[in-house]
Amino acid sequence: MVWGVRSQPGVTGGGAAIGASLAPVGDTDADGYQDLAFTSDEADALGSAHSLAGPFEGNRTIDSSGAHLGPVGVGTIPNLVVGNRDLTADDQDDWVVGSAGHDSWGVVWVLNGAATGTQLEDSAAATLLPDHTAANVSRFGASVLLDDFDSDGAADLLATAPQTRAWDEDSTLAGRAFVFLGPLSGQITTADADVTFAGTGSTLGRTADWGDLTGDGIPDLVLGAEYDAAGSTETEGGLYLFDGSLTAPATLSSSDADHRIGLSSASGDLRRTETSTDLSGDGSPDLVVVAASAASHRVWVLDDPLGVPFVSDSSISVVDEDSWFGAPVGDVNHDGVGDIATGGEGTDQAGYVQLFLGPLDGVSTTEDSAGRVDGLERTSTCDAGPDCENYGSYLGYTIGSVGDLDDDMIDDFAASAPHHSLDSTLHGPGVVYLFFGGE
Repeated sequence: MVWGVRSQPGVTGGGAAIGASLAPVGDTDADGYQDLAFTSDEADALGSAHSLAGPFEGNRTIDSSGAHLGPVGVGTIPNLVVGNRDLTADDQDDWVVGSAGHDSWGVVWVLNGAATGTQLEDSAAATLLPDHTAANVSRFGASVLLDDFDSDGAADLLATAPQTRAWDEDSTLAGRAFVFLGPLSGQITTADADVTFAGTGSTLGRTADWGDLTGDGIPDLVLGAEYDAAGSTETEGGLYLFDGSLTAPATLSSSDADHRIGLSSASGDLRRTETSTDLSGDGSPDLVVVAASAASHRVWVLDDPLGVPFVSDSSISVVDEDSWFGAPVGDVNHDGVGDIATGGEGTDQAGYVQLFLGPLDGVSTTEDSAGRVDGLERTSTCDAGPDCENYGSYLGYTIGSVGDLDDDMIDDFAASAPHHSLDSTLHGPGVVYLFFGGE
């Protein structure tokens, strides 16, 4: 038991560095248990993605996955998986794989939840591709959200392309976000998008999130721009909040946002945004912003996102000088308040996971964590030449809330160790560790 949370190496790779991205994907096989999806980097840089059916008891291997997409081509490793929505109108949860580097421009695949076994790219229920007629769309699929964005009862998909340039703006990576109203099928391009958001600064769509931050009972859209040039000259990025459900068709820009929160050198460069359950104990959802600077990563908790002009004005944050990732992980100790986990490099790239229990107040540091789990260090020196890869396990490279995987009504979370090796020596097949919540 760790912090009241029991952990196990839930999924091990079979020659693949797994877990660079992971996510709960609902009940894709309709058996009453939550399922998990994750990406992997296979031999020769061939990427793939896998869904694994619950319940989760004991250790599993990548070969036991219920469905498998790929390999999808050299150098086009999927960068994300999301799910938990029925995008194909078959009354079954589907899962989605994004590969922002695919064919140099990006792609998003919608995979039917009922499908099992190995699926190739052309077997996807829907394939979303960039169209370059109106703009040079690039890094399409960098962020993907699934929800009912227009409040019509059907699930929809939002995909961002943060390195998109308008053809008349050769030097500006303005960024775009595209909303496709469901149900989805066949081949779809960004020209078919029902709602389009265009950046007026730079890299709009670096992050994306959807949740009720205004307290009116209707979710809101938050799009992040890492190097936004709008607003104050001190701002190095920004978060744009669009209030309420979307109306299609529409073409909007970041200047149409209902609220803007600036990023500055004090907050660091934008890495991730996520609307979380209540972390501060005030009874309302919070906006979590993960940012990085040369000195440290910081997880900012905005308990009043509409009341701060800059992210760094928030009084609540978690600072981890050695971290490379941080995320809300649900309420893992079942006390009614959300919690945060961070992961970092640790000793000799072994990696680690730290847990910070809510309610959070002020600035929390490593000394305030509820505890820490360290990954495995490498035990030999790699001496096979310049191409030799020698890693620790990289535990905590990715961390995410995965819902309730063991069916005990308490939130669980997962952390990847993509270079974990069975003999702890060289670049290994990887492990996704599951941390099961408990009181």
